Amino acid sequence: MNYINTTIPRREYRKEREYVLTCPECKKATIKAKCTTLLIAASDDDEGEFITNAIPSYFCETCPVVVFDRDGIRDIANRGLRGDANVHTFGLLGFIDPLELDALESEDDIPPIITFLPTRTNKRFTTKQKVGKNAPCPCGSGKKYKRCHGK
Repeated sequence: MNYINTTIPRREYRKEREYVLTCPECKKATIKAKCTTLLIAASDDDEGEFITNAIPSYFCETCPVVVFDRDGIRDIANRGLRGDANVHTFGLLGFIDPLELDALESEDDIPPIITFLPTRTNKRFTTKQKVGKNAPCPCGSGKKYKRCHGK
């Protein structure tokens, strides 16, 4: 399993299991890695918040994107609510840095959460002005344009 730096904010996508292997923005292959997330879930009988690293997570090396397995989130939420209740609402609030989680004094402390970036509505970004090859990429990855989307 790979380690991905989750202190970098990313856009969250949820896909069916068979579609998580490619980035929804750049269409490149994603990397499966563990990450600690804060999950909220509700059923007709129960609701709760969970810190988990069991949700299948796939990260893009090119874009600031993470793709989660939608069915995996629901499975973890059902197990977290401890019952046969069918989860009707679930969501991920953000990442939790594992180092910050280890530093908490008690279980009542709330770990710092790295929230997700807003998702894009369009499939690809558009540029109104020409981007230089050594300029930062407008997709927000932090890489130079020539190493990211300038190919």
